[in-house]
Amino acid sequence: MAQGEQLHISTWPAVWPTRRPASKTSAGQPAAKQYDNITANRTRTAAHCFEAKCFAIMCAGYMDKVMRDTVIQHNPAAVETLDSLTQGQSCFLDPTGAQVGDSIQGEEGIAYAELDLSDCVEPKQFHDTVGYYQRFDIFDMKVDRRRQGVEEMFVDDARAGISSGEDNASMEQDEVADKLG
Repeated sequence: MAQGEQLHISTWPAVWPTRRPASKTSAGQPAAKQYDNITANRTRTAAHCFEAKCFAIMCAGYMDKVMRDTVIQHNPAAVETLDSLTQGQSCFLDPTGAQVGDSIQGEEGIAYAELDLSDCVEPKQFHDTVGYYQRFDIFDMKVDRRRQGVEEMFVDDARAGISSGEDNASMEQDEVADKLG
């Protein structure tokens, strides 16, 4: 997000089996339904769109008959589970998390949407989660992109040149005092 993301692409499995359909709880009650991969994937992706103020392409795999039959050939007990699952959905989301354009579910194909990347600008102006309106006079964030070895991970703060806020405050007071007098 901090690097100005405008288009987020997420990939999801064709199906997401979490239990056998006939499974029971330890108390003998019917187990909960299968994992709702469509709602879960859409919620996660829409949340990212809303926070990043970007578009998204959600790409779900597709389990065709050949794939299903291959899985069942190697594990015949999987037939009931596979047949109880909902296929994933592929679609597009806008910066508010709403669906735009085509969507595909349960078949192989191509979906289309027209995305105007300038629609990402205004939402970032009124709710910028990466902080353009922050207090640069008191906050400074830097990303250290250097590869760090194990020996650098536990260097004490003084040797690394990092000081606590209290040390910074007293250092600044000393500098002001030197300039005044």
